[in-house]
Amino acid sequence: MRGIADEAQTHLLRACWEHNRGKGICSTRTLSKALNAAIDLRPDIVNLSLSGVRDPLLDRLVGILIRNGSLVIAAYDEDRSPERRFPAARPGVIYAVGSIQPMAANDSMTVVIAPRSAISTAPMASYDVVTGHSIAAPIVAAMAACLMHRYPEATHDEIIARLLNWSDRMLEQQAMTRR
Repeated sequence: MRGIADEAQTHLLRACWEHNRGKGICSTRTLSKALNAAIDLRPDIVNLSLSGVRDPLLDRLVGILIRNGSLVIAAYDEDRSPERRFPAARPGVIYAVGSIQPMAANDSMTVVIAPRSAISTAPMASYDVVTGHSIAAPIVAAMAACLMHRYPEATHDEIIARLLNWSDRMLEQQAMTRR
């Protein structure tokens, strides 16, 4: 099985466990251990296919990742206001929204629209279609990895601008297809 950025070096840092089909449970302790391990790895991109309630310790760790040069991609959380959302909106954090329609974003957050469904591996050596913002996050992270590979001298702002351009083009194509 191959992915979008299949030549990228990846590290899986599992911080959540499955509670109910498709729903994971995390804690400050498990997430802080994973984020701390990520800090040691100094990655270009951190994919957080999750969201949650704002947490001062986790916000501090995400801040360290960003200061160390990581771009953080997180699943958008439509159930929480920006002031109560983890990770907090700030430069270096991109919210991935799995949608087929544009979404209004405020000035403090960067939102990239991406496909909301994907085929994934499932138990018993099978496959399943999974859907949601947490599925959009790795798609956006993979696109960011491809852009960083293609434009190695690009700043995070330039990568984000290209991601937003890709997202806009995808939405335009979807609108044309629906007509």
